[in-house]
Amino acid sequence: MAIIKIEIENENKRFIITEGTKEIVNNPGLKSFLINFLGAEITSNEIFLSYTLETKEDILNKLHKILFRYGFEEKHSEEMDVVLKSFYQEEENFKIFSLQAENIKNNNCDKNDFENFINSLSEYVTHRTLYPLQLLSSYHLAFSQNACNFSVPGSGKTSIVYGAYTYLKNLSDDNPKKIDKLLIIGPLSSFGPWENEYLECFGKKSNAKRLLGKLSKSEKKNYLYSHNPSDVTLIGYQGVINLVEELKSFFFIGI
Repeated sequence: MAIIKIEIENENKRFIITEGTKEIVNNPGLKSFLINFLGAEITSNEIFLSYTLETKEDILNKLHKILFRYGFEEKHSEEMDVVLKSFYQEEENFKIFSLQAENIKNNNCDKNDFENFINSLSEYVTHRTLYPLQLLSSYHLAFSQNACNFSVPGSGKTSIVYGAYTYLKNLSDDNPKKIDKLLIIGPLSSFGPWENEYLECFGKKSNAKRLLGKLSKSEKKNYLYSHNPSDVTLIGYQGVINLVEELKSFFFIGI
């Protein structure tokens, strides 16, 4: 079994295969995968795999799987071992987290935590009472912070989102799940219902900001970079195209 040594250059954001490169080059399938799917740059003695913050884990995972598939054994530099330890710990944490989220979806959740969630909504969602299944769906969304809801129209999806939003907004400042704003991307026809539902849930008019075509691009950018945006920001699908970087920054301002 050939041994492949993998190192990492954090400053240059790339993985480097420094041993076993000859065996890789002589394996057409593996070589092709590294070049075509991982963007590898192959030199006479080394193989470079560049990554970004967003692609780092994905490239590492695919590299590990493809080397295993072709029967290669890995060894790592000390820096690489640190990266892998963190990677596998995150994978394990995600499995545990996913299981907990699945249990919530199946109405098998921590009763005390769910009761705290219900009490929070009773305190802050003063003009709308969610039905039991809506409460569970809202709790699942607040817990997972990554969810999809494809319920039929009229099932209360907007209220479910507002329930999760107000719960997360009113967490203590030292809670890592705490949020302070809500970004809604959708058709222009959905803006009115989102604003109306805010009034129905909280008993007061929303200060929602609509990022529409009548605003110049510079005005939209200034708003997204501001430190005091509205609680609710609404933007159409087409409006996202020219504001991708600004929207990314929008989520991190104030952190």
